[in-house]
Amino acid sequence: MLKKIKLLLTASSGSLFETYDFYLFALFSTAISQAFLGGGTTTDMMWVFIVFASGYFARIAEALFFGYIGDKYGRSYSFRFTILVIALASIGIGLTPIYNTIGIFAIILLFTFRMAQGFSYGGELSGAIVMVYENSKKHRGLYCSIVMICASLGVVAANLTHTSLEYWLNPEQMLFFGWRIAFIAGGLIIFHSYFSRANIYESETFREMQRAKKNQKGSIRIIAKKYKLLLACTFFTQVGIMTYWGVCVAYLPAYCAEYCTLTTIQFAQVILVMATSLAIGNIFGGLGADWLGIKKAYLLYSIIMLIIIIPVFRYVLNVATPMENVLLVMGTFSLVTGLMNGTANTLTASIFPTEIRYTGSSICLSLSVAIFAGLAPLYVSSLIHYFNDASMLAKVLTTAYAIQVIAVLIIIIFWKKLKASTGN
Repeated sequence: MLKKIKLLLTASSGSLFETYDFYLFALFSTAISQAFLGGGTTTDMMWVFIVFASGYFARIAEALFFGYIGDKYGRSYSFRFTILVIALASIGIGLTPIYNTIGIFAIILLFTFRMAQGFSYGGELSGAIVMVYENSKKHRGLYCSIVMICASLGVVAANLTHTSLEYWLNPEQMLFFGWRIAFIAGGLIIFHSYFSRANIYESETFREMQRAKKNQKGSIRIIAKKYKLLLACTFFTQVGIMTYWGVCVAYLPAYCAEYCTLTTIQFAQVILVMATSLAIGNIFGGLGADWLGIKKAYLLYSIIMLIIIIPVFRYVLNVATPMENVLLVMGTFSLVTGLMNGTANTLTASIFPTEIRYTGSSICLSLSVAIFAGLAPLYVSSLIHYFNDASMLAKVLTTAYAIQVIAVLIIIIFWKKLKASTGN
């Protein structure tokens, strides 16, 4: 029991610190734009969002690399080193000279460190979920949701760091060194998780697979040969939740700065309420998955979200809406999102067999995050400016959840046929 608790705490704390470091880039996007591109124009912000998205696309390569290692040689072996890379990359971002000092090399370094960040994070969260999933015979939904809670709390920690620095430092200090403090401190803290993972043990499920030599061919070759259809269907089950992260988390600071009348403190309150509600929703989502079954629970959560998105954003964007009502509505909205956030990766882990679970989960997560979360700030901001329609944010999110509902329905209805197509 103590080993299981230690594993859960180690996996969860790593997810917290990694999400903290990764989200900092979105929160400090304005300062980074001014430091590396010389201004805060719409074009400059677009370039920052491109660099932001690059970290997500790097996750795809990492998913293949660490997923292969995790499935062939051991989850713990891969799990230990993912966190080391993101720690070094975060410190690197904090130490990179600005454009005025070294010119174009500053942007190249920023891009490189951001890619390294993404390369690490692509297998970290999947690895944490797989480790907890395989080491839990009962209450898998609940235990895996705790990992996602800590990932959500990483957003809270990043927001508190950003708000504190904005409160204590003036704009010139923030631009000069304030944002660097957040990245360097986050990278240094992450080293704790690396050392705490030294004695993580493999699950009995994985050891049985190794004894049976089911992983000798390599997970990538197995997926390419037998699991392409199942992988594609599973990939689309995360369209909605990942678009939420791209739109309502990464893009929200820039969106509110342009289209909302919130002060810095009010925006911090909104983010804090949303992130806290998201974390609470994770717990109930995991409990619901254990009670209803992971697939049925995830479908129910997705349908609820699909129904409420447009009404919620119409109400919140109304300038006459009182601030306390905005907090209440966005908190409830994020609570429902948390139901899915706590179960999305558990669903993926439950779909793939042991010999390809790490790779399959990592590929689905990394692809969906890259396309639907990483690019969301870029294409949503482009659509808003092109159509001059601030409600485009809600329309994109609604479309994403409609696709997600269809994908989950396909998996539920055709589950036996999908499994049969793999030869199992």
